[in-house]
Amino acid sequence: MSSSDIISRVWTGILKVEFQIDSTQIPSTNNSFFTVLNRNSYLHLLMPDILAFFNISMDDFPIENWWFEYDGVPLKWNLPAGVLYDSSHPYTRKEDEDTISNVWTIRMKYGDYPSAYVIPIEHIDADRPTDWLESCDFPFLKSHWMNQMKEACYILNNSSKIMMSMSKERSDFFYHSVVNNDSRVFESCFRKLLPTTISQIHNIPIKIHLPLANKVVRPSLNGVSSKLTLGKMLQQLIPDLFPSNMMMTIAVPISHGVILPLDASVIHLYMLLKYVDGFLHINVHMLERGSA
Repeated sequence: MSSSDIISRVWTGILKVEFQIDSTQIPSTNNSFFTVLNRNSYLHLLMPDILAFFNISMDDFPIENWWFEYDGVPLKWNLPAGVLYDSSHPYTRKEDEDTISNVWTIRMKYGDYPSAYVIPIEHIDADRPTDWLESCDFPFLKSHWMNQMKEACYILNNSSKIMMSMSKERSDFFYHSVVNNDSRVFESCFRKLLPTTISQIHNIPIKIHLPLANKVVRPSLNGVSSKLTLGKMLQQLIPDLFPSNMMMTIAVPISHGVILPLDASVIHLYMLLKYVDGFLHINVHMLERGSA
């Protein structure tokens, strides 16, 4: 499979989602909204469709007071949807569970915002243009995405100058490639953030999520080389879970819903599997007994 084929699959990966609303809290004639969500996107990009379905007025129920919950746990709006799903769904063998047919049931909550766990959403000016909701031009999401891309740029180049010097028109164009799920535009804009050669890459933007420990590990690599494999990196960072750099005996690394091979080059994984925030997100789950 070619690199372009892999990137295409990353961008077309979807999740089947059911959004539920508590009709005793928010009056609505509908209780569930079924839809599909791109893994490589954000939950709030579906808010216009969700609120329209439930016939909810933004004037009465401002967007900054809404939050999402799965299985009793608040979901962090600032993480891509695929990362949230992989973090909240333990690894199971495919012969035991058909993950493609699963529906992710998310509860919509209003008020009592869980700010101790989820970043609060800044207040949205009511005087914004009337089409801001339809265009998903949420200032909090756009601002977060910009900060993430600046950070990714800094990690790659030891400077965020390239991203910070981007014109507003160009950065808006870049951001809307995320909103519109346009991989061609995104990849074109992203390539401008990369150093000319691999040897010039300062570090790789990676976040390794350990759901059971509620912890995120961010590697600081001493020199980036195409010879650095995922297995070697994980063995160095979390040897208790990866005592071998060739075999998965205790845990498995997952990104975009698939198990990553330990012998894969870290830099190649990043180029192919990075999320829309410029980071390669890897979820580590414990391996089932007897499945190694």
